[in-house]
Amino acid sequence: MRKVDAVVLDASYVGYRSMTKYCQELGYQAKTGWILTGTVFSFMKDIIALMEKYSTKTWLVVWDDRPTFRINIDNSYKADRKGGGTEEERTMRHQMKRQLKEVGIILRYTGIRQLRCVGREADDILATLSVRLDGEKVFVARDKDLYQLLGNGVTIFDFLTEKNESWFRKEYGIIPSDWVTVQALTGDSTDNVPGIKGIGTKTAVSLVRKYGSLNEILDSDIIKQEDMAIVNNARSLVRLCDDCELTETPSHYDPVRLRRIFEEKQLHSLMGKLGVFQKMILAR
Repeated sequence: MRKVDAVVLDASYVGYRSMTKYCQELGYQAKTGWILTGTVFSFMKDIIALMEKYSTKTWLVVWDDRPTFRINIDNSYKADRKGGGTEEERTMRHQMKRQLKEVGIILRYTGIRQLRCVGREADDILATLSVRLDGEKVFVARDKDLYQLLGNGVTIFDFLTEKNESWFRKEYGIIPSDWVTVQALTGDSTDNVPGIKGIGTKTAVSLVRKYGSLNEILDSDIIKQEDMAIVNNARSLVRLCDDCELTETPSHYDPVRLRRIFEEKQLHSLMGKLGVFQKMILAR
């Protein structure tokens, strides 16, 4: 078990890990029909696994707030995520989002704090916490946007590998704050942020190494005049905000209520692991 100063989970990322056919078929038979619990099971299983991996007094879960302010910058931001995919994928996504609301309720009885900010995404809250939390903090997430936060004690963990500033510098040969420049040039197809055609990550990184700042790159002859608007738009969308006004959902440790919920949802394989939440409370 590794000791750190804080572990923060991106709720959407952890929830989307349940977007598998197996998880989305998990459930139990009730009088009203088959009740799906795959996302709830997957999310709580992941939290328990993290508590067995990391030792810390500070556990946080951060949530997206919709609509995000980025829609005011570009109304096509993440537009391809709305209703996209096959019918089966849309159904799975709908079920996952519904169950994430149940996860939020369950977390209220674990003692884990939940944070939101009006009009901001979870990534923005992570950016805010990167400057407000002291020491080593582990962000359980996967978005490459977060590379700009590496440093200042931040490690990104995606359940497979840990990535920190040392890894980033070795991988790209630039400093983490320059990642905004890279994404301003390449865009981010995951979030439907267009970039300059013909410029991928490798080219963008080489431009940063050669010229330094984005302004110096724009002042060169590399970027066409008609592409300036694309770059400025992308920069506004990919740069994370570190000044969120955070609101917290009240949470307290209630082992009786927690066990009752797990029994009701028939999460039997996790029942023996509920002691990790008590250990978390005692460690504070």
